[in-house]
Formats: sequence, structure tokens, C-alpha cells
Amino acid sequence: MSKKTIIPYQTRLKSFSVGGLELEILTIENLDRAIDQICELLDPNDPLSEDLSPYFGLVWDSAVGLITYLNEISYHPLNRKHVEIGCGLALPSFWIAKKNGEILATDSHPDVQWFLEKNQEQNEISFPFVNWNWRTEFWSEKKADVILGSDILYESRHPKDVILSLKSMLNKGGRLFLSDPGRGYLQTFHDELLLNGFKGTTHIVQGLTQEIFVLDFHLRD
Repeated sequence: MSKKTIIPYQTRLKSFSVGGLELEILTIENLDRAIDQICELLDPNDPLSEDLSPYFGLVWDSAVGLITYLNEISYHPLNRKHVEIGCGLALPSFWIAKKNGEILATDSHPDVQWFLEKNQEQNEISFPFVNWNWRTEFWSEKKADVILGSDILYESRHPKDVILSLKSMLNKGGRLFLSDPGRGYLQTFHDELLLNGFKGTTHIVQGLTQEIFVLDFHLRD
């Protein structure tokens, strides 16, 4: 079991129905209050204060949009190794695991594992988790056949950081599914994919409250 969380979060159990999957997910009840509590523990100028902000604790449109797309294309996860990066509450990982696919969820926030353990127990779905920062750490696990990510391009350096991580952790011919609400760095990321040996298409699906872009790309052999 994971250790105690950084702060005693106020939580709420919410029901989600997406892509043929019914889930009861424990979320952070008040994100703003949780961020304030984290800031009270740390110097606002400490770089860790941003990294420890608990944005992971909500179910975001992009995660729902990614599952919606996978369901729409009748994606079958069997006989492939999947990795979700920046997983947060990891709804796509739950979807893959429910369909008996092999999935490893990853995130750098130290409190993600605590929420995942609670939600896996609540929904009787299990899959492994590794605390890993794709921005700064080398990928030492087995290479993946498929990588999933949702709403991870929220800083100017992220497009190139993600590309470097993808190339180190994805098998040749491997597939990338990445969803995004249309942040300013999405086009840069798309262009960097094309420059770094990827090819694919972009699609638009409906999230919880807005349309979501889904990139479906392969790494060339």
C-alpha cells in the first residue's frame, strides 16, 4: 500500500459512464482548496510547489475523450503492452485493464498511487503503477507497444520533452494515442511528431463538457 498523502484531501466519490465502462472514482472534492493547502506547506517560489499541485485529482475532459475515441474505433488492447503517461486518476488505464489489456500507469505526483489504490479497490480492477516523471527521468521499464496520454502538453517545454520520452519507451511501429483540449502547444507537438519519425491522424471527439482532439500516431519502423 502507498504511504500517507501530502495533505488530508477532502474527497468525493463520483460515477462515470464512458466507452462502455461504469466506474466509481474517488476524486478531490475542492481542487482550489487542495492547491491552497499544498502552497501553505511549501514556499511559493519552490519549484516543487507547482509539481505537487494536485491537478491529478479530477477527471478531465481529455481522459474521457481518449476513452471515447478508443471505444469508437473498437480498439482491442490484447497482446500489446500499454503505458499511460501522466495518468492522474488513470481512466484510460481502467478502460484498458477492464478489456484485459496489459497496462502500466505512470505519474510523477506522489499522491497518485494512493488514489489509484482506492479506486482499483472500489471498482475491482487492478493494474500496476510506477511513479515516474517523463520530463526528467530515463525510461528503464520494458518498451511499450502503445502509449496513452491525456492533457499533458501544458507547458512550452512539454512537446519536445514528450517526444524524447516517447522515442525512448515506444517500440518501432508502436502506437501513440494522445488527447488534448486544444492547448496552445498541441500544434507544436503535432509538428514535432512528424519531424521525429511519427505519422498519423488527428480526430475530434466529445469529452465531458467540450470537444477533445485525439492524435492517433505510429512510430515508423
